[in-house]
Amino acid sequence: MFAFGFEDEDVGGVETNQNTVNPLDAPHVEDSLSPEWQSLDSLVESLINVRISFEKINTFDGNTLFRRALFDIKHQLMVEDDGNQLDILNSEDLRKNVYEGGLKSWECSIDLVDQLVKTNIDENCVLELGCGTALPSLYVFGQRLLCGSGNLKLILSDYNKSVLRLVTLPNLIVTWSQFSLTDDQRYELQKSDQNVVADELLLTPHLLQAFQEDLSNRNIDIQFISGSWGRDFLNIVQNHLSPSLSLLNLSSETIYQPENLPVVAETLLQLHQKYHARSLVAAKDIYFGVGGSVVEFEQFLSKCIKSQALDISFNTLKVNAGLKRSIVYIE
Repeated sequence: MFAFGFEDEDVGGVETNQNTVNPLDAPHVEDSLSPEWQSLDSLVESLINVRISFEKINTFDGNTLFRRALFDIKHQLMVEDDGNQLDILNSEDLRKNVYEGGLKSWECSIDLVDQLVKTNIDENCVLELGCGTALPSLYVFGQRLLCGSGNLKLILSDYNKSVLRLVTLPNLIVTWSQFSLTDDQRYELQKSDQNVVADELLLTPHLLQAFQEDLSNRNIDIQFISGSWGRDFLNIVQNHLSPSLSLLNLSSETIYQPENLPVVAETLLQLHQKYHARSLVAAKDIYFGVGGSVVEFEQFLSKCIKSQALDISFNTLKVNAGLKRSIVYIE
């Protein structure tokens, strides 16, 4: 059983590959799940009349977010008879190349939210790598809803399409319902023959239609990518984004495996060369029993920047916590 060694179930010196093959083209990347662009429309359609139980959570600094409850995700997996993924979720943090842990919220994603609160976010495109419950993106999304302005493209990527459908998109809808609707509006949009109680949201066709229409009116475009990172992933992103976009890349708990650490780093570096970009990567300093570490990530970044003479720099912010964690800021 793999374990990150986190303190809460739902909070969730290895050498870097030195060969000449670009990490984006490594054999293990090419053999994993091919990335696919997932439209908002198709994922929304799969959630019609699903009832969501959600909870309010506070970050370490006291900032408020909303997310779908983990027990509710398990319940939907039972209803849909997805025994394989339910078995993994109940017994393991992840299963390599099958399920990559996205249904739970991990600690470093919360660190990233608290850092974003202190950050001036003026980019018109946000890309979250390994989003899972997407807490950092939920914060950005919520702030755009509260300030009344849109002009935001939000791209959320996770290895598993099921994670995007079961938790990422539901969390966005819940956040929208709490930040944009009055109690009377929520009541009217959920009218049905089903009884809805507090901390639940019934995704009626009317509510989902209102969600999509409001996004359109605010000029907020939300898209999703499932599958692994690598050359194909990068091509998909670049084919959908104009070079004139300013890009904020967010990622947390994605450098835990030594073989994937260079893929994350190279993906971000190439995006920095293509766009006016900033990146925030949150991670534990050391992933005991797995091999990834912040030091290895820093070393790989330094090596690439120096060897390619890139006009890119980074610095590392230490998180004040018992279990040592950091946020690497790249610009």
